[in-house]
Amino acid sequence: MHRQFDGTLKHQHDKAHIPHSFAVPDGTTAISITLDYTCESQAVVPPQISLSLFDPAGARGTRHNNGDQSIRLTQSTASPGYMPRAIRPGEWTVWIDVHRLLEPDVMTYSIKVELSAAPTDEAPVAVTRTPPTPRGRGWYRGDLHAHSLHSDARFEVAELVQFARDYHLDFVTLTDHNTASGLAEFDSLATDDVLTMGGVELTTYYGHALALGVREWQEWRVGLEGLTMSELARRVIDGGALYVIAHPTSVGDPWCTGCDWQFADMQPGSARHIEIWNES
Repeated sequence: MHRQFDGTLKHQHDKAHIPHSFAVPDGTTAISITLDYTCESQAVVPPQISLSLFDPAGARGTRHNNGDQSIRLTQSTASPGYMPRAIRPGEWTVWIDVHRLLEPDVMTYSIKVELSAAPTDEAPVAVTRTPPTPRGRGWYRGDLHAHSLHSDARFEVAELVQFARDYHLDFVTLTDHNTASGLAEFDSLATDDVLTMGGVELTTYYGHALALGVREWQEWRVGLEGLTMSELARRVIDGGALYVIAHPTSVGDPWCTGCDWQFADMQPGSARHIEIWNES
């Protein structure tokens, strides 16, 4: 089964979330989604878009700021940025998240959805976590904000852990942009010398924040259906996670879209932690 969506994006779509819904029949075993677009950019910096995917039960992930925006899902496997789970029948939605689209650029795009009911012999990747031996109180050195190729970094998940080990860190935290898809593998790589911790970087259009301790996708689309950053922060905190405003004085649009902090209601509002040292 095949479905195609074609459209055009202009500057007025900057910072928008654009949905495209399609029906998935019972018996579907695999979904493939490809995004093709054309934009001969004349703007100061080129466009930046990502795809977010939702099934009838909720989010399946996104792959923020990565040149590969293709998606393939089965019950057992998924492209980086997305979660393998049962292929539920019903209405699915793929969203174009327009992080940056400046004048005078015009983008034409095509999203192609392929559904298959053919049997698949793909087996799930088995991951298990063995908790490291507690060391007790003391001073520890580590990184609370790191990314992998599940969003916009070059590291495989295992390479990130090895990097931390090579630099003699005691802990490292995977906080990919708007996805938790790398955390199962990341958790399985903890050892007595390197503790792996998880989270998500909530990468909104007007500021970024870390949700440290979460293991599932978090709604990040501030402005959609009236969601505010204050409400988003409260959800994270009430869920028992640590909410941290990330790189608030970083250079912002258009050079680093959303990287500076623009939420007047959160200066710092309910946030008890602010990142003060990072590569930005």
